[in-house]
Amino acid sequence: MRPLSSSLHKIAKRTTHMALIMSALCIGSGSISPHKALAQDITSDLAAHWALDETSGATIKDTSGNNNNGTWDDNDDNDVTGETTTGVYSNALDFNGAGDHIDAVEITANKQTISAWVYPHTTNTNSIFSKGVDVDNGHISLILHSGNRLYARATRSNGSIFNCYGTTTVPTNTWSMVTATFDTTTSTIKTYINGTHVTTCTSSLFTTNTKIWYLGYHPQGSYTYYFNGLIDDVLIYNRILSDDDIAALYLGSPTQYQCSAPGGIEGELRYNGDSRVLQYCDGTTWQATGIETEDVTENLISRWRLNETSGTTATDSVSGHNGTLSGSMDAASDTEAGVDSTALSFNGSNDYILLPTTTDFNIPSGGGFTASAWVKTTDSYGPIIALRSTLSSDAIAGLYIGYNGVNNNAGHVSPLMRYNSNSGRKEFGATAAINDGNWHHVAMVIDQDNDLFITYIDGTPYNIAQTINGALDFQDHISIGAELEWITANDSGANTDKRFLEGTIDDVRIYQRALTASEISTLYSIAPGCSEITTDNLVAQWKLDETTGTTATDSVGSNDGTYNGFDATSTVAGIDGTAQNFDGTDDYIEIPDSADFTFTGDFALSAWIKHSGAAEANVDDGWRIISQQESGNHFVFRINDSSGGTNGTVHFSIYNGSHNYVNSTTNVKDGQWHHLVAVREGSDIHIYVDGVLDNTANSVFTSTIDITANNVLIGNKRAASSNRENFSGAIDDVRVYHKALTGDEISDMYNIMSGNCVAGSRACTSPLGVEGSMIFNTDDNVMQYCNGADWIAIGSANDGGVACTNPAGLPGEMLYEQNYRTPIYCEGDEWIAFGKDQNTLPLDGLVAWYNMNETSGTNIADTSGNANDASLVDPVSGVIDIESTTGVSKYAMTFASGVNDYIQMPNSADFNIPSNGGLSISAWVKTTDSFGPIVALRSNLSSDAIAGLYVGYNGVYSTAGHIVPLMRYNGNSGRKEFSTTAAVNDGNWHHVAMVVDQANNLFITYIDGVAYNITQNTNGAFNFQDLLAIGAELEWITANDSGANNDRRFLDGAIDNVMIYNRVLTSAEITTIYNAHAP
Repeated sequence: MRPLSSSLHKIAKRTTHMALIMSALCIGSGSISPHKALAQDITSDLAAHWALDETSGATIKDTSGNNNNGTWDDNDDNDVTGETTTGVYSNALDFNGAGDHIDAVEITANKQTISAWVYPHTTNTNSIFSKGVDVDNGHISLILHSGNRLYARATRSNGSIFNCYGTTTVPTNTWSMVTATFDTTTSTIKTYINGTHVTTCTSSLFTTNTKIWYLGYHPQGSYTYYFNGLIDDVLIYNRILSDDDIAALYLGSPTQYQCSAPGGIEGELRYNGDSRVLQYCDGTTWQATGIETEDVTENLISRWRLNETSGTTATDSVSGHNGTLSGSMDAASDTEAGVDSTALSFNGSNDYILLPTTTDFNIPSGGGFTASAWVKTTDSYGPIIALRSTLSSDAIAGLYIGYNGVNNNAGHVSPLMRYNSNSGRKEFGATAAINDGNWHHVAMVIDQDNDLFITYIDGTPYNIAQTINGALDFQDHISIGAELEWITANDSGANTDKRFLEGTIDDVRIYQRALTASEISTLYSIAPGCSEITTDNLVAQWKLDETTGTTATDSVGSNDGTYNGFDATSTVAGIDGTAQNFDGTDDYIEIPDSADFTFTGDFALSAWIKHSGAAEANVDDGWRIISQQESGNHFVFRINDSSGGTNGTVHFSIYNGSHNYVNSTTNVKDGQWHHLVAVREGSDIHIYVDGVLDNTANSVFTSTIDITANNVLIGNKRAASSNRENFSGAIDDVRVYHKALTGDEISDMYNIMSGNCVAGSRACTSPLGVEGSMIFNTDDNVMQYCNGADWIAIGSANDGGVACTNPAGLPGEMLYEQNYRTPIYCEGDEWIAFGKDQNTLPLDGLVAWYNMNETSGTNIADTSGNANDASLVDPVSGVIDIESTTGVSKYAMTFASGVNDYIQMPNSADFNIPSNGGLSISAWVKTTDSFGPIVALRSNLSSDAIAGLYVGYNGVYSTAGHIVPLMRYNGNSGRKEFSTTAAVNDGNWHHVAMVVDQANNLFITYIDGVAYNITQNTNGAFNFQDLLAIGAELEWITANDSGANNDRRFLDGAIDNVMIYNRVLTSAEITTIYNAHAP
């Protein structure tokens, strides 16, 4: 087993490779605490990947997609034809140490990670890579130096050399992965060998330069070094990979993927945003776990996701009915954050998407129809989607806001349907308003079978009877964001404001059937999450995180303020870091006047406050949050006291020759944190409290405002006056925007900063978690992941415990089980598989497990944790790489009949079975041989214990090609064998197992999960000595058994995943093992 190579991706990427760190979290009684970080991201910010798989020519291709190709230079023919050899991943290049090198392009960043697989032939100084030369400021390099110690170096900004010597050596004529990170922001170098951190060095400032990279070459005058050996799979990242990142990189190259669409390495986790399901790569395909959220696709005729970011085509991802962006629309300028990745915005004056004329949208009499979309708008009127014919009296199916050609109800969803030739019409006069600037899901359903015309808003249905049936044939005038019939006919009832929508539309769908309420709910469940906190037109932000001094720093501009009456040591815990505490008497912050505080158009003010609860302000009308010095036109944002309005309400006013103001209805003087936002939008002013619109004063401005620059005060009214309205309590994160913030932007700011959601993602609650994240629920002892709405359990609730064994693990810890090709997690006292059946792996009593995944050497590892390692005996080649082949889990071992290939197992007491005990042997075999042993456990006495799985011959019976196992207790005290079962020599993989069940007097053989039982009658002990082998029967060989010639003594075929248990496996456990790798 090995640590799980796990990576999730930002949800905005949706179906692309997921490369965001996923941590297991412990959840108990609603609390969240980090538990165990897993392996990390090995794909993002990959600047170059030279796989070195070339077999000819001089071009060294960059497979990262960034086109940073290099050039081979060997001082001869500059062609790699003679230098190509076998590498770690496919091919590698052989560098001769005397001139061979690669000139690569310039790649510069303040933080970089460089990694390569190397196979040095000598212990002389070998240069792996170099950026420029030592005399260049910003030079960095990685060298094998003085006995192949890994050595990194950099040139400081003053020209001196920063040497980072390691003590760990890289062996010759062996593949090793070497990695180095160079962080100029901290002047730190770290080096790694085979994914393990070996050295950290920190120095005075060094920088990076704009010189080219050299691979296999270090140019330095008389100290020029080349590399003598093989190099493969060189990578450059423009970031610092973490220790876990690099450990994951050692397990697999980021672009030598084993799973595809998207690429992934075995053991890697990803969250599929389309299916909203957690998946893992099992070495071949992406396997889903938990509950897959099925999309509604039956009779889906067209879907325009509107995820385009360039061009003028709106792609139909279902049937190719692509739309054309018309009017002023261009995806490059009209892309906005959407519900499903991005969306398209419409200007309300001439923007629309023209959809093609097709009979696919037509609905026969008695048929059904559904149109749905996501929309975000503050517009009172506008079409969302309209399907029309060119004749004013012909078919219509349209989703409108405010006006549908008959009813007029500003801001409300007002759909309409009409059959051909005006033979029947139904429309909604009123449903619910959606023009609040937030995302809403809307759908219209024509259900002729049940005589219903239904509208859904955010999953809530509004039904009316449609009473008659008819056909709907749409021609020419089919569009998103506009009503083309009203435009071409210059409809007098629909002016321009009603003909076009001003807002944003996402994920438009048309179905040729009536969706059910449950299916509409599924579409609505893809609810939008929080966007990033907007910085658009943010001109000043005072985080108030200072802990010393008298300067309040503007983190986005140059509008720093000065603490008066107190200093930054008056900190308290804030919403984001620390906040400043104002005493209500003389504390305030003053910011000098600036062009940023001149307002002639829309603007917004935002702040977090926690009022002390003081009964009345010390003077005047309340407690100032942020205001301008009161000379000339100015703004005021405060909490009222009883003289200023209703005590504890929020007040926002603009003096522009006269006072225009709005007060909130919510009292915020309760000693709790509140997020307050004041917005001037056109002629209206608004107050938002805790992310929600609280109150609006409409049409308070009939002319342009003109607020000239004045000093801005936080926590005070007038700097040099007794009437100050000093704030009493804490203030945090004060912002000024030169725009009217939307309801969504304010909601996102509140929810993100208060911890109700995570920027960029949908989220789950109880506890809070971003879509795609994972937790370990300690109440139910089960792993869960967030699908954007709910926590989905991986398996059922368990009884828990303090630790798992075989292997050791803590509750919530995850591993990748290579033998089963599935992630597993510890629920407290046992390991639970991620696989769809979530069966517990049968690990109890497992004394040896040979997964045959070795590709070099002669050692065959026991992965059970019992250290019963075996050895390959191969007099012909002597090495495993000749014998390794593709197996059922990953690799398998091949055996050649007649040339003495076999695997020798150790003489271990772990394999011995007492009287009345149980024994189980399991293996996968692929052969066309008529005879040959699969697994044979023997003593060195011809009459002593035997437990063997054979093909064709077991020392007693001969049935070519069939599985014929045999068992015999110590001293030949009892023997049972199978004369026939089923043949397995068809050249395909088969799972075979034998079980000795002394408690029930049974000897059982399983072939591909099917049981063959016989009575074994007697009990006894098994003690195996010396002659334990896979692929051979050593007693027949050493005794030169006349009944078993070479053809029967050795197996010609492949064997994988040999497992030996000192107990009886149940039929269910055998089935689990079989299903884990069944073809």
